[in-house]
Parts: sequence; structure tokens; C-alpha cells
Amino acid sequence: HSVSVFQGHQDTVTSAIFTREDQVVSGSDDRSVRIWDLRNMRSPLASIHTDSAVNRLSVSNNGLIAIPFDNRNVRLYDLNGQRVGRLPRSSRQGHTRMVCSTAWSDDTKPNLFTCGFDRVTLGWSVQPRENVKENNEMGSSTTSSVYIQSTQTGSGAPVNTGLGGSTGAESFAKS
Repeated sequence: HSVSVFQGHQDTVTSAIFTREDQVVSGSDDRSVRIWDLRNMRSPLASIHTDSAVNRLSVSNNGLIAIPFDNRNVRLYDLNGQRVGRLPRSSRQGHTRMVCSTAWSDDTKPNLFTCGFDRVTLGWSVQPRENVKENNEMGSSTTSSVYIQSTQTGSGAPVNTGLGGSTGAESFAKS
């Protein structure tokens, strides 16, 4: 057995995720995300420098990285380190406190879930721009290469998020 040690962060590494392309994506409290090739881990393929500490990130099967931050933001990048979008941060749609984790689902709509210290789990529909007609209704965010829409429950009834509290229409419950 062998152990590979790669050094590229200056502070605590908060997450490391394997991708389908034989890569590892790591996030750190040093405000950076690094994308590594498993065959050559001496230096990262790409580096993303941010303005806040990185929490538990996730990578979709089609190569989108969702990066949650202490400053309530969630930004989306591709595996080349290029920013492709960000989730809305308004009090109506986004988190009101630190976003601690993201998770992708390929089988559901919404396909991205975020949770935070505000005791809320939010569902988001994230699609490549070319697959969606232009939509400027409330609840959507237009960016250069992805279309993002928040998902809300239809009834507005409280939903148990499993995070120690109940919330209203901002939470998502799979029916």
C-alpha cells in the first residue's frame, strides 16, 4: 500500500471530493479550492482563490463545483477553475447565515441542495444555459453559462429539514 500526500493549502482542508475524471477537488480555510490530477499530484491543475473560507463543497456528475462559504455565498465553477455562476443571496431566496454544505443530485429536480447555520435546506435547479429558454421571472438568476432557479414548497407549510428546526416556503421537501 502507498500513501500519497499532496500539499497545496496553507490552512485546514475542509473537504476533498473525487470526480469522474480522476481528479480530486479540495477546499480549505485558506480561502482556496484546488483541482488535482490523481496521476500527478505535485501541483494543482487549477486554483480558485476566494474571499471567504471554503466549507463542504460538492462536484456534480457533469463537472460543476458548488462551493459554500462562510459569507452566505455559494458559487459555481467548472473543473477548469472558471466561475460559471452564483446562487442568489437575497433574504427571500438565499441563506441568512453561513452556508456549511452543498450536495448534488442527478436524479431530482432541484438538483443542488444547500444547508446552512440558519437551519434551512434549500433546493436549487441548476441547468446549463443552452438547455433553458431565457426566463427573467422572479426566482431566477441569469449568469453567463448556467440558469439557476430556487425551488420552494407550493403550500408554504412548515417542512422539517432534519437540521434541528422547521422553516416555511424556503425549504424543500421531496414529495
